[in-house]
Amino acid sequence: MLSALLVVQTFAGAIPPAEMAAIASERLSRLDHLVVELTVKCFGIHSDAPSFDPADWDQPGGFSSVHPYRLTIVRPNVLAEYLRDEPEAGFVPNVTSVFDGMTTGYNIRPYKGKRFYGVVPLPVANTPVTWDPVLQVFDIDMIDSSIPQLNVVRLLEEHSAVCVRSAGGIYTYSVSIRPDDYHEERFDFDLNGRGTPLRVRSVFDYDQAEAAYDIYEQFVLATTEVNGAEFPLETVAFHYSNPRMPNYYNVFVYSVTDVRSEPDLTPESVRIDIDRRNAVVTEALPDGREVQTWYDENGTVEKTEEWYGVTWTMEEMERIQALPTLSGAALPWRMFIPPVAGAVGVATALGLWFVSRRGRC
Repeated sequence: MLSALLVVQTFAGAIPPAEMAAIASERLSRLDHLVVELTVKCFGIHSDAPSFDPADWDQPGGFSSVHPYRLTIVRPNVLAEYLRDEPEAGFVPNVTSVFDGMTTGYNIRPYKGKRFYGVVPLPVANTPVTWDPVLQVFDIDMIDSSIPQLNVVRLLEEHSAVCVRSAGGIYTYSVSIRPDDYHEERFDFDLNGRGTPLRVRSVFDYDQAEAAYDIYEQFVLATTEVNGAEFPLETVAFHYSNPRMPNYYNVFVYSVTDVRSEPDLTPESVRIDIDRRNAVVTEALPDGREVQTWYDENGTVEKTEEWYGVTWTMEEMERIQALPTLSGAALPWRMFIPPVAGAVGVATALGLWFVSRRGRC
């Protein structure tokens, strides 16, 4: 009887998913037309559990791991500028537009007189803003989801969310999505009464490969008021990938240094128009082909090449998983060098955009 009473008390003040979706949507409408300056610091934890104690974190490979970003937000789209400029260390400024489910991006510094563009659907893109949960922190896109530009509002509105707990003014919702025959996406998130995501946990379970999954969990540590809504100032996110990175967590710390409202922003403010003069444009097509077109100084086509994208069979994935485990010192180098690193050739430039994220670890 007591347990039954506790259940009634727990859910007596629950906010139904549809009502919470309206609250969260109204919050995001206030957090629109923003320019956000922030830094991302990357660390690692050699442990079987995440830790909030910075004393447990180490910097990967011993190199400086502070990455500055500028985000221009016109929801549901965003222009993301990766600003770190240390070419000798392999870091090149990059601009990426996430627009209507597609990413278009380029490295600021041309290579051999050519600017390399990539145009690819968001769920399979490899860009500086899809290698860490920076877009998820601002509720623009759930990292690694196969559903482009999925966020908390869409989870509540479109995917049969269930309120599983209500306590202390915090409401926990759970969603399971089966987008295809080989994996499941599960989300649990805590929202307060203002629709602010305080915790977001996502699990990607690839059931055709034994014990293969990715887990992300992020926590908001501090907020501020922007246009009458709560805006995340400090966020920490943990990433665990098994079996590729046993007993090792990535840690991403997001610190907003400036946020300003820009009411005059339009959708065109965050769209990239490709300048085809002296450009190389690689596009991923729905049928699996990747088409690369080279243009001269007048924007006239010089040549076109095409191929089918890289796909891995389950046997190939199993062979990769069977490789000897890298040492703790070596693992971070593979995880934290952004995809702009080493953009010094055609093959590398293509790899920045079209290597499947499932194979990046």
